[in-house]
Amino acid sequence: MAEREFGSLLRELRAAARLTIEELSEASGVSVRAIGDMERGKVSSPQRRTAEALADGLKLAAQDRTRFLATVKTRPRAGALAQLPADLPVFTGRRAELRQALAFLDERSQEARAVVIGAIGGMAGVGKTALALHWAHRIAVSYPDGQLWVDLRGFDRGGQVLDAGQALGGFLRALGVADSRIPAGTDDRAALFRSKLAGRRVLIVLDNARDSEQVRPLLPATAGCLAIVTSRNQLTGLAATHGARTLTLDVWKPDEARKPWPAGSARTGWRPSRRR
Repeated sequence: MAEREFGSLLRELRAAARLTIEELSEASGVSVRAIGDMERGKVSSPQRRTAEALADGLKLAAQDRTRFLATVKTRPRAGALAQLPADLPVFTGRRAELRQALAFLDERSQEARAVVIGAIGGMAGVGKTALALHWAHRIAVSYPDGQLWVDLRGFDRGGQVLDAGQALGGFLRALGVADSRIPAGTDDRAALFRSKLAGRRVLIVLDNARDSEQVRPLLPATAGCLAIVTSRNQLTGLAATHGARTLTLDVWKPDEARKPWPAGSARTGWRPSRRR
């Protein structure tokens, strides 16, 4: 959406809250001049943390907050990571599951100090990876420092499960750490990984995990990061220890498998696919 739409909505919400610009400035910590410039459309693109501060000052309900923050155009930063596999041009069904996945973020929108973890479980071939990738591409713009992705090969038939330390080595290289400076031990690698993510907004997709123990060293600790995990197992351990939100996929219903998204859908425009 255009920046002027952000300003118009800000003015509308401020009027609904019966706040003057000065009162909103005091409540949010954003300057009077900055708020005025936003409302007049003079600001090229407000930073997300500024928009979040304004949302806090306005005391917006969850639905209004989501609508307000959706008008912020977050641009990828120079040199941002981009490891996500290409999104599928076609897709079908899973509308309810996608809405639930997106709702994970909406529910946590007022918990700015929390790391969000979404775990997608289900039997082989049910579409976990496809849903995770669609979800990730849909929200990637909100993570301007980029995306990390790894296939953990948790159920590899040849037994070549990817060790967490190996996965961390790949992530650290992607984050610019030279091989000579990557620690040997998994715990030390995990600590360095968390340090490298400090102050960044990064989306991490951990595909095909074997269990919670394989995943834990790969989780961020920085507020504003999101980890999406897929596994054939139900990762209840992550829910217990890290507050992960879990989503279980069942086999498609016949009508869901056949029915495509409407042409030109405002939400996605996806089409049918047989990919898992």
